[in-house]
Amino acid sequence: MISDFNQQKDKKLAITENATIKWVYLYNITHIECDGYLISVFVDHLTVPYRYTNSLTVLLSEIEDNGFVQIRKETIVNMRFVCEIDLKTHEIRFDNSTTLKVSRRFWKNIKKYANGYCKSKRK
Repeated sequence: MISDFNQQKDKKLAITENATIKWVYLYNITHIECDGYLISVFVDHLTVPYRYTNSLTVLLSEIEDNGFVQIRKETIVNMRFVCEIDLKTHEIRFDNSTTLKVSRRFWKNIKKYANGYCKSKRK
């Protein structure tokens, strides 16, 4: 897992929405939620997410090496926007005060990321 988020600046995610293709920089995506095959991509500066159909598993395989971590069966977050991890309640908070719950099953992903990040900062 990376902790240098500058790698995200050059990478884009192609979203097919309403018969148009839009490219969104990974650097601007805060989190992604899935309801069946309907993917909602939340972008930092927009209030309404982009929506398109895809498999969350396929999407995760494309972006997980770029600082994205799965926190629930249906949710992936961009760790660049996480400003706080609550170890007691298993919640993460974004800069914009959005709070998301991390499931027990995926808590190890957050711990693994946090431990790797702390070790890289000590070097």
